[in-house]
Amino acid sequence: MNLKKILSLIVLAGILSLVACGKAEEKKPEPTPAPKEEPKEEPKAEVNPAVEKSIKAYEDFVTRFCALADKTAGASIMEKATLTAQFTKDAANLKALQADAEKVKSESNDAQKARIAAAGTKAAGCLKKGAM
Repeated sequence: MNLKKILSLIVLAGILSLVACGKAEEKKPEPTPAPKEEPKEEPKAEVNPAVEKSIKAYEDFVTRFCALADKTAGASIMEKATLTAQFTKDAANLKALQADAEKVKSESNDAQKARIAAAGTKAAGCLKKGAM
């Protein structure tokens, strides 16, 4: 009796697989999906190496200038005299670098202009902090 049930199940499974295979052939092909619109990339502006070098020098100087401002603000009275002299000298250099950065703005792309502005804002804050 068990053998009959097993054979029946095997035959039934075979019939079902044949039916399933036949139905797969009858399926209509799916329509091809519409092509996805790729996000439009903004054209990359040419990067002038001289402009990039100038901006990088400005950013690096501002970073060092801010470190000096922090050091000057937290210095003892004895250290403050020496650090203030260096800070004053660097403040003059900062003005020259800011003038150079303003000159290259006309040749800069939007990202570079944003970097110049960010460095200028950071430098202004450090100038106030170091002058206290």
